[in-house]
Amino acid sequence: MIDKLNASKYRAVYLDNEMYLRITNDNSILISKDNGSVWKKYDTDGVDAKDFANWLLKNDPIPGYSMKEIQRRLRNGAEVKHLVFENGKEMYFVMDGNGVQIELVQPEKIASVLIDGQRMMITSERLPMPISTQMLKSFYNLLVSSNILTKNQAEQDYSERIKHLKENDTIFTVTK
Repeated sequence: MIDKLNASKYRAVYLDNEMYLRITNDNSILISKDNGSVWKKYDTDGVDAKDFANWLLKNDPIPGYSMKEIQRRLRNGAEVKHLVFENGKEMYFVMDGNGVQIELVQPEKIASVLIDGQRMMITSERLPMPISTQMLKSFYNLLVSSNILTKNQAEQDYSERIKHLKENDTIFTVTK
């Protein structure tokens, strides 16, 4: 699916119960709080790459991706942007020629789904991690409305993802 994302006009897509987020190829951050009907461009603050690397080591020492790779990207000039939301949730965006990587900071764990230039990631508010079929359907609808996947591709990938989660995954529990 990352190949489809890279071929689209978006570099990352994120969804939680409060908002949809897309990052365009020109690194504009667009957010919708009404399920994708209206999109608003958000401004971000720049963050020094060295400060972000130190923050990352302190706050996410065992991330779900290669720490060495992100440090290499930062040393090689990746731009880091930061956005803070009203509810205390924050996002860091690492942007370079390799794509966008989103680092989500949540005061309380929330259910979310994202795909960026590095991975597809699902988070949940507790263990075992419940993920609702409705949230996944909304995420795939966002991928279709953003022209990242066709409707048929989304339906097929969704079916495969649900099957995998139900049959093979010991961390996630699928809910309605």
